[in-house]
Amino acid sequence: MTIEELRYRQSWTLFQKIDHAVGVISQFYSRLDGKVFVSFSGGKDSTVLLDIVRRFIDPDCLAVFCNTGNEHAEIVRFVKNTGNVQTIRPKTSLKKIIEKYGFPLISKEQALYIRQAKHTKSEVLRNIRLFGKKGRNGKYLTQGAISKKWQYLVRIDRMLSVKH
Repeated sequence: MTIEELRYRQSWTLFQKIDHAVGVISQFYSRLDGKVFVSFSGGKDSTVLLDIVRRFIDPDCLAVFCNTGNEHAEIVRFVKNTGNVQTIRPKTSLKKIIEKYGFPLISKEQALYIRQAKHTKSEVLRNIRLFGKKGRNGKYLTQGAISKKWQYLVRIDRMLSVKH
């Protein structure tokens, strides 16, 4: 989608946006012969999507909520009070995921970069994560780099791992 198309669609009335959403969802629903469900987090976006699907497409459409154990109590209560929602749980607990991969900082992308910088055997990748990619002019670009704010996490870990 071009920026012009985006601006055009942003100028639509609420009714035009709903009508368009119903058309897109209907095509998807038909293509899959109605064998669909709505991934439901209990947040505003998935709540609106579920409402549109049930109001205009299929009033009995199943919603699926993944309770990771990290959701706010109010969200869990809201989900429990929403009809035809199946709750699933991850196979691995949040505690075990954090122990294995660390807690995502700012974004999953930054957490991935930190993990790569800590564990890679490639000096090239480590340098990209710490300094960024070299541009054509020889200067480093921040693309692909860990934000300066979080680089201490890699540097402290590397200092602690060095044997004295």
